[in-house]
Amino acid sequence: MDNNLVLLLLLTPFVGFLFNIFFGKKAGKGIAGAIGTGAVAVSFAMSVYFFMQLNATGKPVSVTLLDWIQIGKLKVDLGILLDQLSLLWLLFVTGIGSLIHLYSISYMHDDEKYAQVFCVFKSIRILHDYFSSWKQLISYVYRLGRRWTLLLPTYRILA
Repeated sequence: MDNNLVLLLLLTPFVGFLFNIFFGKKAGKGIAGAIGTGAVAVSFAMSVYFFMQLNATGKPVSVTLLDWIQIGKLKVDLGILLDQLSLLWLLFVTGIGSLIHLYSISYMHDDEKYAQVFCVFKSIRILHDYFSSWKQLISYVYRLGRRWTLLLPTYRILA
């Protein structure tokens, strides 16, 4: 059950973005604003749920998405870990983000490209804040892989 809720937490802003980018203009300003704000508010509610669960059990929520590397007894999984720090960040991003979305509905109501601006500048920012720590991990793995590939020809020469 936690797997589905974690994916709901992370993917609802993306679904709101997709709706607003493809159907927002046709749906109207009210619907586009409600979908964008509602998507971030659902993520905030899920963040609060996981934060309360963490406080009750004291154990972080861990979701394994796939097996990344498995060599002998070494097993490295690709997954999501919701610990105290990540949940605090999610509460901050989704809580403040939903308030920004709500405020944006009123001050952008006269804008001609309301739905496009709303989804590009608001929903994409939420998604960027979600995955900013992932960029650091991917960059680290990439640099580590480059170092190993540089060492392999040296190993063959010395062997």
